Amino acid sequence: MNTCPKCHKEFTLFTYEGIDLSRCSDCKGFWFKDGQFSATKQIGFSGLTDDSAAETAAEPPAEAPPPDEQEILCPDCSEPLVTFMYAYSSDIPLQRCTGCRGIWAYSADLLRIDALLSSYKESLDDIRMQALPLMLKVKNKMKEEERIKKEAKKEAKKSRSFFGRMVGQKQDRSKNRNLNDILEDFEKE
Repeated sequence: MNTCPKCHKEFTLFTYEGIDLSRCSDCKGFWFKDGQFSATKQIGFSGLTDDSAAETAAEPPAEAPPPDEQEILCPDCSEPLVTFMYAYSSDIPLQRCTGCRGIWAYSADLLRIDALLSSYKESLDDIRMQALPLMLKVKNKMKEEERIKKEAKKEAKKSRSFFGRMVGQKQDRSKNRNLNDILEDFEKE
C-alpha cells in the first residue's frame, strides 16, 4: 500500500459509492487516481468526510505546510506533484501528478469544492429562471416564422402545380381570345 505524500503515513482503503480511494487517516487527505476525482465529484465529496472535517472546511489542516514550502511526490509514480487552483480562481489548492495525473486533496478542500459547485448550480438555476421567459418568446417567434415560411412555400408550390398552371393558362387564353375577338371585330369593320 502507498503512503501519504504529505505526512508519509500509510493510506487506508476507502470505498465510496463503488470507487476505491486512498485516504490518509492522519491528515485526512485523499489520493485520487486518474479519473477518480471526476467520478467522485459527480457523486459529491460530502460523503467522504466526517463531521469534524465539515467544521474546518474553510481552511486546510493546520499541520499542512503551504504547498510551495515542501515538494511532495506522487504516491504511485514518485513524480513531483504540482499545485493548482481548482476552477482556476477558486483559491482551493489541489496537487496533481504530472506523470500519472492523480490528484491529492484535503477533506476540507473537497468540502469547499462541493460548496463552490453548489453555488455555481444555484447561480445557473437563477439565470435559467430569468432567461426562460425570453427563451420561450424566441422559440415561439421562430415557430411562427417557420409557419409563415411553410405557408409561403405551399402557396408558391400550389401556383406551380398542374392545377395552378391550368388556371393560369385559362386566364392567358381568355386574354388572347379577347384580343383575337377585338382583332376580328377590327377586321370586319
